[in-house]
Amino acid sequence: MNDSTDNLDFIVIAKKEIKNSLQDEKLWRKAIALTAGDKNKAEEKYIKLRTLHLKKGKEAIPSTEKIIIPEKKQDKNENTIKLDNKESSSGNILIYIIVGVGILISIIMFIMSNKVVNTSAKKVFVEQKEAIFNDGKYSLKVNVFPATAKVSILNIKPKYYNNIRLAPGKFHIKVSSDGYISQSLWISLDGDIIKEIRLNRIGNKFSLDISSSPSGAIIKILNIKPRYHKGILLKKGKYHLSVSKKGFDTKKQWIDLDKDSNIHIALDKAAFTSEILSYDELKWCMREQTKLESLKRELDTLSFTLDRYSQSAINRYNKKVNNSNKRNDLWNKRCKNKQYKQSDYNQLNSY
Repeated sequence: MNDSTDNLDFIVIAKKEIKNSLQDEKLWRKAIALTAGDKNKAEEKYIKLRTLHLKKGKEAIPSTEKIIIPEKKQDKNENTIKLDNKESSSGNILIYIIVGVGILISIIMFIMSNKVVNTSAKKVFVEQKEAIFNDGKYSLKVNVFPATAKVSILNIKPKYYNNIRLAPGKFHIKVSSDGYISQSLWISLDGDIIKEIRLNRIGNKFSLDISSSPSGAIIKILNIKPRYHKGILLKKGKYHLSVSKKGFDTKKQWIDLDKDSNIHIALDKAAFTSEILSYDELKWCMREQTKLESLKRELDTLSFTLDRYSQSAINRYNKKVNNSNKRNDLWNKRCKNKQYKQSDYNQLNSY
């Protein structure tokens, strides 16, 4: 029989399969995918795919219904060819074996192609990664002490940052920090470099770090003008510390600073008495406290300029100090750790 006759037979088989919903699952899914889910186009595509498939393997798909193939016209000199049931059965089994082997080969080829794709993708990724870091530049990192020191590269515009990537060459590095002697040096960069630079303190100064419990207390150094901050650098000597927080007794103490020091000061919780201040007593306490704070600021300011005054001026200063101490003792006796009515306090505080 010729090819055109075979094609017509296979087309009839494919159409019959579609009509009875007995399509080859693999080919039907492929047809659906190729036509983006359009059913009509998928059916046309399936007929073409199925025809090619049948033509290649000369197979018939098993089904619950018998597919009738129109009788082929023969020449007048030829007899009609009829296959008996045994020959048809044997032919179908052979076809199934061929199809099974074909499917197995297809699966193996699919797995192998995926491995090739994955390997290619990984290779591309590695090549891209290498291309990024093989840009002819090297990384520069400068570890400094103290950690707060600033690093600058003086002979280029870009600002320094850790692991900055630079082209090979010489770079002028400067490291500086408050209270330390700055350092500058040239570095030849011909590979990745990690450089460590330690700064030396200016003069014989030592760092002072004060912590408190509870945290968040107000910390002051009473006998110097600069305000305290964590790690403050001070010369060797004696320093008068004050640590205070609302609801706790203020603690003052002297220290001898002759090395880097970390000091912890624990505050005691204020013990309030059961005595409640009257309105007039609270009024006096609040006003006197304001006056004492003002006097203290005045004395603190004068203490820095005593060397400019005469002995008589110093005597007057000392007299003010004594008066301030007496008034402070009186305030402590009458007001410290005493309770009061919140309504009285609000009223006085609104004036």
